Amino acid sequence: MWESENSFQRILEDALADVPYQIGAKVISEKLLLQGVQLGEPERQQLVEHLKTSDDDQWTLPGESPDVRVRVEITETDIEVIQDRLDEFMSEGVPEIIAKVGERAADEVLQARAKAGEGTT
Repeated sequence: MWESENSFQRILEDALADVPYQIGAKVISEKLLLQGVQLGEPERQQLVEHLKTSDDDQWTLPGESPDVRVRVEITETDIEVIQDRLDEFMSEGVPEIIAKVGERAADEVLQARAKAGEGTT
């Protein structure tokens, strides 16, 4: 059943909340790749969680020795890249997400009405 915690606003907020962290993690993973360290999707998601929850600027790649260190410096250019990607997402990605979330919410409302015997007319 369609419930308030699955409201259009809540679904949209959840969809957008991780975007800055995803973009930051992508820039960091690109810099790591230049140093020969390739992150798979699970590792990148762990990096996203680290960025969201920690003030610590050190992160240990799962399965790697903490004695092996790679330094990643975030420069003003990197910050500009992150901002440009975020701006692009806001102008191009958000309308697409809004449409998909709207479709999902509408489907859930219709399913809830059908289960309640209200029909779709």
